Amino acid sequence: MMIKTNILHSIGGKKAWTALLVVLPLCLFLASCVDEDEYADNPKGNLEALWHIMDEHYCFFGEKNIDWNAIYEKYRVRVDDGMTELQLFEVLSSMLGELRDGHVNLYTSFDYGRNWSWHEDYPSNFSDTLQRRYLGTDYKIATGMRYRILDDNVGYIYLGSFSGTMGAGNLDDIMSYFLTCNGLILDIRDNSGGLVTSAEELAARFTNTEIPVGYLQHKTGKGHNDFSDMEEQRLKPSKGIRWQKRVMLLTNRQVFSAANEFVKYMKQCPNVTVVGDHTGGGAGLPTDGVAARGRVNGRGPLRSSGRDEGHSPEPLWWQSGSATPGGHASGRPMGAASVTSASGRPLPPADPNFIPSPMTDFKAGQRIEHNRFGFGEILEITGKVPELKARVRFDEFGEKLLLLKYAKMRPAEK
Repeated sequence: MMIKTNILHSIGGKKAWTALLVVLPLCLFLASCVDEDEYADNPKGNLEALWHIMDEHYCFFGEKNIDWNAIYEKYRVRVDDGMTELQLFEVLSSMLGELRDGHVNLYTSFDYGRNWSWHEDYPSNFSDTLQRRYLGTDYKIATGMRYRILDDNVGYIYLGSFSGTMGAGNLDDIMSYFLTCNGLILDIRDNSGGLVTSAEELAARFTNTEIPVGYLQHKTGKGHNDFSDMEEQRLKPSKGIRWQKRVMLLTNRQVFSAANEFVKYMKQCPNVTVVGDHTGGGAGLPTDGVAARGRVNGRGPLRSSGRDEGHSPEPLWWQSGSATPGGHASGRPMGAASVTSASGRPLPPADPNFIPSPMTDFKAGQRIEHNRFGFGEILEITGKVPELKARVRFDEFGEKLLLLKYAKMRPAEK
């Protein structure tokens, strides 16, 4: 779900222009006065309508140190009644670009004005090709999540959107599936948001106590600093199955709106480390306005302590390979790269010449050699082909549960 700020104005009786402000889709609607102003039905009237809507309702002028009045003076002289629709579109898009906000966009039937420098000037930090290498094609799907257990007994979940509801039963099943894993990778890169209620439902699976996660302010007037006092946001633990082990949360600059809010919650949860790049932001509730043939309607917005710039990741040091902003270490999703032996020896790199054996070659009590964990003994094998799992006690790295179709191991030489 997206909440929009719309500014509609007919130009020459032919075209409609819409400014779309994509920010945090909080499920909260505020009652407020609705003001109506008259603007001329021409290019100058469109600029006036757009400027006033943003002037009265945009939340982040102060944080960004933006002189919106100076910007008005800068752009009003660039508009005249003789300009074409394309020229007007370019001027209005440039004016909105002064906000340096990737969630403020202007679109028409022929183009989409945007300032996406917050992610276009940076690496994407996400490779769907690499992701497919680890997810494969037989991953599980539930409540919008794609998930599986990786061969180093680390759970992996990819969630590309919060647009759907989170079923309690679905989340219980997913948590149960990962019960024997050593840790969890929760990947929300490129998640553009959706329902904040869904973000809360998922985050509630990672805390055992009620915790403060942020603050909210309501817009109380048209002034740039007209906000209520901060109101504390709190996250209550779920009544369902909750995760108790380490979590790595992968982010990038394409994470915003409800997903940005989710990162804010997760940063306050125990055992969670955020890895990647800054999120894209989108913390605020926008206005609704219409300026069709010179009429503007608006209502008060709201902003969250997530702020518009998003959340920064936490520093992370890897014992094997180098960590990149995409959350990869040694060319794979992170997780195993931070494992050490009982003696403190780091997990060795994978041997590219290692030839694993088929899953049907293994049995309980057998000595085996793993591509990274080294030598160990199979304690038991459970499940059916192709989902066979082996519980292995490794000489140096302890007991692990491995999915055999992905585990790189072979019988040890006698």
